Amino acid sequence: MSRAIENWLFIGLLLVVLIFAGRPASFMDREPVDFAFDLAGLVISMLGLLLRVVSRDWKIVHGDGCLVTDGPYSVVRHPMYVGSFLAGLGLCVILGSVPFTIIYSIFFIVIHVRIARREDKYMDGVWPEEHKEYTAKVPGCVPSFAGLIKIITSYRGWISSIPGAFNRERSALCGILVGACISESASDILTFGWAVVHLEVMIWTGVAAVLFATWLLLYFRQKTAKAH
Repeated sequence: MSRAIENWLFIGLLLVVLIFAGRPASFMDREPVDFAFDLAGLVISMLGLLLRVVSRDWKIVHGDGCLVTDGPYSVVRHPMYVGSFLAGLGLCVILGSVPFTIIYSIFFIVIHVRIARREDKYMDGVWPEEHKEYTAKVPGCVPSFAGLIKIITSYRGWISSIPGAFNRERSALCGILVGACISESASDILTFGWAVVHLEVMIWTGVAAVLFATWLLLYFRQKTAKAH
């Protein structure tokens, strides 16, 4: 099964689960709690997105046909998947549904463990000795305590890659922000009812539409520039 099919299968399953298990928890009906979950979810999503885009950019810049074992890849072997998981988890927190969050986590782990194992097997074949040594030293997706300390103490070395990383991952950034708007709208409607939050939902929908339109504009501008 290709990566594209696996990704669409994952998204499709989550949409089905959202219909049946996406109702926010009862404690979300208090405004301070709702706001706290929205803020926490947005922070988690943005941190996850930051990890994903920096890791991708780091591999592009430092790869050059060799096994990348420094930067984010010195903390975990699959930092992009960790970032993607956190980005989605943040949207789950904004939605505020405990069952949906649990199911999302299970689906993500099951699907991406298979993908990570395939990638490890491929790298074992390309860099057998180097990857074996790398695997023995660096965990797959859950960082060690020493790895967390390394993130804190060496973050300055990664900052320079952030602008280029976000420029390459504009689609992911747009997707997370649009997803946050949609999650917030769904959470408010299911918790408080359309009559109470219709104005707020319309605002969030408008923000999502502007973000998506901006992404489309940048996308087609880039395509036009490449064509010339």
